[in-house]
Amino acid sequence: MEAQPKTSGATPPHLSRGEVAPDPEAWSPGGASDANEPLAAETARRLGEADVEVLRPSELVEFSLAAGRLAAWADGLRRAAEARLVVLLQAR
Repeated sequence: MEAQPKTSGATPPHLSRGEVAPDPEAWSPGGASDANEPLAAETARRLGEADVEVLRPSELVEFSLAAGRLAAWADGLRRAAEARLVVLLQAR
């Protein structure tokens, strides 16, 4: 039996099993609605706990894509907050 590389606890189960077709939702933060905040928080936690030094190439691709989706989601929140601030400042 071939030894598998050690993966961090933050690695989604499908990646640690070496499946060929990973679940695209494993590290997906979802949309920018309030209902998806727990998903984004969980994604951020998992990404923050992952040890990129032990991830295999396919895991690194998934990690990078998930980090990009999370950054885009957070940027949407930032833009919404800035837009709200502009509206509030103009109302003065």
